[in-house]
Amino acid sequence: MITFDKLFSISDLHIGGPAGKRAFREATALAALIRYVASDQPKLKVALLLNGDIFDFLAEDDAKEFAFDADRIIRSLATDPELSPIFAALSAFVATPQRTLILQIGNHDIELALPDVQRAFLDCIGAPITATGAPVYFETNGRGWACNVGDRTVLAVHGNVSDPWNAVDQPGLRAAASAQSFGRSPLPEPETNAGTRLVVGVMNEIKRRFPVVDLLKPEGAPLMAVLNALDAPTSALGLLRAAGRIRVQRGTMDDLLSADDPEFEVPEGPQREVLSFLESMEPPAGAPTDRLQRAEKNLHARRSPRDLVEDEDAQLGSLTEYGKTGLYRISAWFKDRQAVEPQLGPLRLALSRWLRDDETFDRRRGSSIDKRIIAAARPGIDVIIAGHTHLPREFRDDDALYLNTGTWMRLLKLNGSKYLRSDAEFQLFFDAIKSGKLEEIDKLGLDPRWRPVAVVDESSARLLSASPLGIPVEFPVEGGS
Repeated sequence: MITFDKLFSISDLHIGGPAGKRAFREATALAALIRYVASDQPKLKVALLLNGDIFDFLAEDDAKEFAFDADRIIRSLATDPELSPIFAALSAFVATPQRTLILQIGNHDIELALPDVQRAFLDCIGAPITATGAPVYFETNGRGWACNVGDRTVLAVHGNVSDPWNAVDQPGLRAAASAQSFGRSPLPEPETNAGTRLVVGVMNEIKRRFPVVDLLKPEGAPLMAVLNALDAPTSALGLLRAAGRIRVQRGTMDDLLSADDPEFEVPEGPQREVLSFLESMEPPAGAPTDRLQRAEKNLHARRSPRDLVEDEDAQLGSLTEYGKTGLYRISAWFKDRQAVEPQLGPLRLALSRWLRDDETFDRRRGSSIDKRIIAAARPGIDVIIAGHTHLPREFRDDDALYLNTGTWMRLLKLNGSKYLRSDAEFQLFFDAIKSGKLEEIDKLGLDPRWRPVAVVDESSARLLSASPLGIPVEFPVEGGS
């Protein structure tokens, strides 16, 4: 196990997507942080860990569920005027003595496991090859990166392995990387998880018009309510297809998705929140009432997809028939809802109620995913570092300190803001997100811009916040205490 004197870790940059539509906007601060780490205590052995979802290959206009040509995307990002300072800073970093760069895959950049993509990245930063090897490591096996920092044992995981929607098909990914390495054809693709299918099949369409879908926290029922009021192209078909991937993944990913997992059938997170949202809504006047309402009751009862449509004529027989009947009707029901003019006053009050006791932004309270990450860590770990949830966390669990470095993407914290205080203020919020323009959303001032960074050295392990100049400072109290 490698030993360092100091470790810096950040996650969920989500660098990618077309210019002007990127959720990531911290290129200047990120380049400054990389330069800071490169110059910090030059006599010490220092590592910088980019802990998953560094790039967002799913954010491209032509995104695929798995992109064998992601090396093309890397090279394009490296020459983008907005992003090139990051690559320049990384180039200087890996040329600095006593510095080590570690890249761990998340669930939006699993293509970093491919040799062509790794080679493209190394080319773009001009990583030197020294007598001891390149000072760049790619962690792609899904088990996390472990090292010692002083006398502390640190385990860094992205966190998606503890999220049933986003577990990566590691055997399939290894097979794809091996096939590309040896020039085999055709190249096998890993199984797609539910989260990836949801992003590519549903969310990307919504994001083109309403980027708020990627930014508003908490996710789930409040976000679904806002999207419904926006008349976003919410797709019941896509949502249910994505949910179906969890069943396909059973037994193929890891113990998390095994048949005897008590949380398997209705996992915490998007599926449960979507169901709660649907249950909370009353159908508009004139909506279909017969088979559709029975199908909805079955959906809320969490019956299997084939059970969502009654087989009165013994003709169902397959998911294809289900797709032609029940899903079509549910999609039509969504469209019928969206034809109704949104009532912003009731929506504001509903959001106020939903968010009144919300603990999403409390750094001291772990989500279900945070708790799974901690439970999965092997004994003897002193510090656990994670990401994936896009929310900063810092608390102690038994003998381990847990640090989640959240995200460097845009983030909207509506709870506690002025926009929930009156209908007039809420109208300003609604107009901004309905415009679909990131610059209008930025003007709302809802993004805390914390830029979380975990720093571990011989004397401490802390969650800090990078300043606009890239200097790690104390995390704001607003982040939860």
